[in-house]
Amino acid sequence: MTDYVLALIPQYGLLVVFLVITVACLGIPLPSSMIAIASGGFAATGDLTLWHVVVVTLLSFIFGDQLAFAIARYGGPKLITKAKGHKWLASLIGKGENLLEKRGYSAIILSRTVASPAGPWVSYNCGATGFKWQGFAMSATIGAIGWTMGCVFLGYFFAGQLSSIADIATNNIGILIAVVGVALSFMWLRKAWKNR
Repeated sequence: MTDYVLALIPQYGLLVVFLVITVACLGIPLPSSMIAIASGGFAATGDLTLWHVVVVTLLSFIFGDQLAFAIARYGGPKLITKAKGHKWLASLIGKGENLLEKRGYSAIILSRTVASPAGPWVSYNCGATGFKWQGFAMSATIGAIGWTMGCVFLGYFFAGQLSSIADIATNNIGILIAVVGVALSFMWLRKAWKNR
C-alpha cells in the first residue's frame, strides 16, 4: 500500500500529501511519515517546491489534529461516560486523564514527534476529557512543526537513499516506541521516588 500511495505523489502532488497526513491524524493507518519523507525527496529532485511541501505537510498535520480533537470533543464525552461504567476501563481512563493533567503539554508534543503513532489517540483523549483547546492546539502545533521539519528535511537531504530510510523507519518503529515507553516510565518512577 505504501508503494501505491507514494506513486500517487508525482501524479497528484501535494493533494495526496494533504489527504494522507490529515486522514492519518484521525488514526487511520496510512504511511504519513513516509509521505512526508518522500515529498521532501521529490522537492530535492525538483518535482515539488520545498516550501510548498513544508507548508502543506504542516497544515495537513495541524488540520488533522484539530479534526480529531473536535470529533472527540463533541462525540467523546458520551463514550467516556459509558466506558467509565466498566471497572477496568474506568481505571485506564482515569490514568490517562491523570497523565494528561500532570504532563499534558509534554505528552502532546511527544506524541507528535518521537511517538507519533500515539498522536491520534492523544488527540481523541484530549478532546473527550475536556482538555483545554488552546493548550492542546499550541502543544500539537509545536510537535507538528518538529515532525514536519524532521520528516521533510530528512527526505530532502537524503533523497538518494529514500528507500533505505523508509525501510529503517518502518522496521524500527516498534523499537522506537519501546524506547520512548521505557524513558517515560523511568522519568515517572524517578519522580515518584523523589516524592516519597
